[in-house]
Amino acid sequence: MDWSDEAIVLDVGVDGDRRTLTMLTKDHGRCACTVTKPNAKKKEISIGSILNITFSGTGLGDTGGASIQSATTGLPSEDDDLNENSLHSINGLIEMHIPASEPLQDVFVETKKLLASLASRDGRWPVHYFRVEFAILDAAGLAPDLKKRSAAFQRGEQIYVSPRTSKVISQTEAGAYIGQCAPVPGFLMGKKSAKHAEIQQAAELLNQMMRASDNEADPVECWPIERQRLIEKLKTVVDIPNEKPKRPPKTTLTDTDRRRLLMTMRPLSVSVGRSYN
Repeated sequence: MDWSDEAIVLDVGVDGDRRTLTMLTKDHGRCACTVTKPNAKKKEISIGSILNITFSGTGLGDTGGASIQSATTGLPSEDDDLNENSLHSINGLIEMHIPASEPLQDVFVETKKLLASLASRDGRWPVHYFRVEFAILDAAGLAPDLKKRSAAFQRGEQIYVSPRTSKVISQTEAGAYIGQCAPVPGFLMGKKSAKHAEIQQAAELLNQMMRASDNEADPVECWPIERQRLIEKLKTVVDIPNEKPKRPPKTTLTDTDRRRLLMTMRPLSVSVGRSYN
């Protein structure tokens, strides 16, 4: 059955003139398709490209063909491989924990925000990346429900996750066991900025979620290799400020508007003469 959707390209496999695209779609989850190499008049599809696509197939188990209606330019290749490692890590994590073609709307939304951050190089990519990871683990049923303690967070309390029960608890509830609990970074609770320590806390919290899902597994081995490379890079990340406020769009004046504006700016001409009685 054919269907149309918006898709983010997570990986591109090359075989001669054919391209195998692994994608995260808005409504149909992770899937793959094959396309031919675009001609010179069309954009080359790469990781980070956003497509409007009509797909024929059932998912990764049956890679189908696709008709691409539109495509954006993908992420640029960087010397540090940040863009490639980020999207390949997301691709691998979804493959590990989510069945093919299962809808992942929240993951799709957070991944688009990550793409915008990577493209602009605004330095906020760690915040968006960990939000994507949390959304994936939440979809897999491995993440705690942070919303249960949103009121306590708004009152200024630090939120924690119990390593024993994996439940979300407030600072008051943690009590004497607070040193054994994993703190939840504020940016996973809706805060805009992030301290360097909170970035490291997010990595450890997500490791704890993996550890809770499989007590026998080494949490490091539960992640894609690209994720481990990102963790090494995160050691050099500094504090992340709030998002810059968006500037209002510039107003474009028409010729008529300019003439009217000039008329209001012209000085008044006053005639001064003698008065005779």
